[in-house]
Amino acid sequence: MHSCMIKIDTGRPSVYFLQGIIYSSDFISDGEYSLSFRDIALADRYKLLRSLGHSHRKEGGGKAATAYEVATKAIAWGYVDDRPIPDGAKYDLWIAKKNPPAWVAKSVARLLLDVPDYQPVDQGETYALALALVEALQDLNLVEIVKLVPTEKKSFLTTELLSEAFESRKQ
Repeated sequence: MHSCMIKIDTGRPSVYFLQGIIYSSDFISDGEYSLSFRDIALADRYKLLRSLGHSHRKEGGGKAATAYEVATKAIAWGYVDDRPIPDGAKYDLWIAKKNPPAWVAKSVARLLLDVPDYQPVDQGETYALALALVEALQDLNLVEIVKLVPTEKKSFLTTELLSEAFESRKQ
């Protein structure tokens, strides 16, 4: 299990910093709690949306176009039933609230595989990408998923990481 936590000495009850989030000792039992792979991945899956949005803006696309692509692909791939397409403001809201729906994260993860220069910004986003992919491709086994990862993405989407994601996916 991968996790990283830094204890911050504030002179007050223990405060911990993890993946850009500050937790108090009320959250961390006995001062020894460490978040699981799945916890980190779920907490950071909003970063996937942010990365796809940045990529689309570099190509001249806007928020509405990104939301449209994510939703239409999610519907086509069967992650969500047919529904009204969210607008760009809704896409931004999912990022701001740091809690996009699972169907959105699955769609975004698959779309990011096709973004040539995409690199996760940190370990949390890498975990989020791996978990969202294995949950998106739930009908495939680990070997089949590894084969789908483009060569240029294998430096961060390693077999070991995908295996950990595969073990922690929602059944």
